[in-house]
Amino acid sequence: MQALSVQTYDGIRSVSHSAQSDHEVFSWNDGEPRKLSVRLDRVENPDARFEDSAQKADSSTLLGAAVGALIGGLISGKPITTTEPAREGAPVSDLQSLVGAKGGQAEGTLTSKGYTYRGGTKLADSSFTYWQQPTTNNCVTIRTTDGRYQSITYTKKSDCN
Repeated sequence: MQALSVQTYDGIRSVSHSAQSDHEVFSWNDGEPRKLSVRLDRVENPDARFEDSAQKADSSTLLGAAVGALIGGLISGKPITTTEPAREGAPVSDLQSLVGAKGGQAEGTLTSKGYTYRGGTKLADSSFTYWQQPTTNNCVTIRTTDGRYQSITYTKKSDCN
């Protein structure tokens, strides 16, 4: 038996699991009762890519996607290999460890990972810098306040032009 948990904005929460005939149900409470239903189907072509129209992701969508991928990997026992969608507003997973870091120090990490600086702007008390992601050419925005990275998310490609 494996202990399951999910990290929410309010901290780490224990997850209960219920196996149904055609799907798995995961439940937790982070101030509100939450449930995630996961159905794993046989995949004929795991490398297939589908292009969806651009969408903004909210925290519930992102949490559900992350928990679903984690739970799918736990159930199957196979390594999780996914291609992250570049949806405007979605966090850039391979850069989330830089949130909270000092901007000047973290820029070295960005360039060492192959990101290319494309410009920036200032709005109110925050600076926004735009970086082009290597290989995908997706555009990433980093919001910096008081010298520290506050968020790292995908943005529209035109921000990197």
